[in-house]
Amino acid sequence: MPKVLIVDDSLSVRKVVERILEARQMQVLQASLGAEAIAAIQREMPDLVLCDVLLPDKEGYEVCQFVKSHPRFDRTPVLLISGIVNPAVIDRAAQVGSEGVLQKPFSAEELTRKISDLLARLPVAPLPPREEGMAGSVGTLTPLPAPATPVRTNGAAAHRMTLESCLASLAQADGVHAVVLADRDGRMIGTAGNAGDAATLGAMTACLASASDELGVELGRGDLQGLILEHGKGLVLVSVVGDAAVLALVLDEPAALGKARYYVKKAVPDLLGAL
Repeated sequence: MPKVLIVDDSLSVRKVVERILEARQMQVLQASLGAEAIAAIQREMPDLVLCDVLLPDKEGYEVCQFVKSHPRFDRTPVLLISGIVNPAVIDRAAQVGSEGVLQKPFSAEELTRKISDLLARLPVAPLPPREEGMAGSVGTLTPLPAPATPVRTNGAAAHRMTLESCLASLAQADGVHAVVLADRDGRMIGTAGNAGDAATLGAMTACLASASDELGVELGRGDLQGLILEHGKGLVLVSVVGDAAVLALVLDEPAALGKARYYVKKAVPDLLGAL
């Protein structure tokens, strides 16, 4: 199983990358600092390093330079990631021996394709193909099969049916494009509608909920109850489901928000009972 080290001070980025790569049978290691990354490289000897250019204690260029100058790791691919990719960044990346720079935000398909190409050059098995039905990129909305992650129920088939029924009902509401239910660690529990890359959406939803929880506590406003994000002409409505899960509804237009919030309020007790 290929081993990838993701180095980024953003927990959300690390979680999203972890979900994308673990879904493709990759072992993922994490570091938030350059010093942590160098220690992990020496200890774990990953097959590939994915490293942000800007870190709190070092630049990603320094991490790459360490890898490329060390005789034990000099053949290990280092893919840098950056919010800004210009000639200066590309030149600096080339100077330290990086295999390239991936610009943020990147799609799941773009990330896995680049990693597959780099791993294919090494004496290890390339990434397996994506399972049929998964979307080609983050934000591409296509139907998915039933989630592979088992729903956490009390062992009663009726609970599973209740959960699926609740999600399906929400997805059928006017203006709702997709519904995703994930646990607090970002693992997908269930999905309905055109959820696209639901595993990635679930991970990102959980990360947003966690960050919003912390912000609420810092501001003295308490725990998160809901979150509304604007994307293009649509919205994403995020709602907590007790302490166990987070629900995300992708809405086609802002006009659907009022009804969607009403339907979610009615569905939460049933979802809680089914978890």
